[in-house]
Amino acid sequence: CSSNIRMYRYQAEQRFGRHIDESHENSEGVSKFTLLIYLNGEGDSSGLDQGRSSNKSDKKCKKSTDIVSCKTEDKIDDVLINDGEVQLRGGETMFYANMYERSAVVSVRPVTGTVLLHGHGHRCLTHEGAEVVSGVKYLLRTDVLYR
Repeated sequence: CSSNIRMYRYQAEQRFGRHIDESHENSEGVSKFTLLIYLNGEGDSSGLDQGRSSNKSDKKCKKSTDIVSCKTEDKIDDVLINDGEVQLRGGETMFYANMYERSAVVSVRPVTGTVLLHGHGHRCLTHEGAEVVSGVKYLLRTDVLYR
């Protein structure tokens, strides 16, 4: 793996548009793959339904040890975890057959601790980081190199 490890943070309404990852060469080797490690996502919510309601009236909130859920008309509005952080929703990594295709071939949801490995250069599918709907998406990224 490359010594160039990056930490990405995407907040609500942020996204990373469609692109491909080009292969590059440096003193460590030639990059062949992108390695992503999702630091948060599904798995943080203890399986709670994350349906969203726009009606903020009649909101009822309850708190357990580390989770606060706010319900409006039997729908969970936001799930708050760890001292008030809003649960991540959205931010999937979407892969497409080409730059102009409307429908994704594969969609990978952020799940805490999941690793995603995909090709560079001619092996790379067009992909994007979908918009984060709520919460903050954290991930680590580096490249897999060969000599």
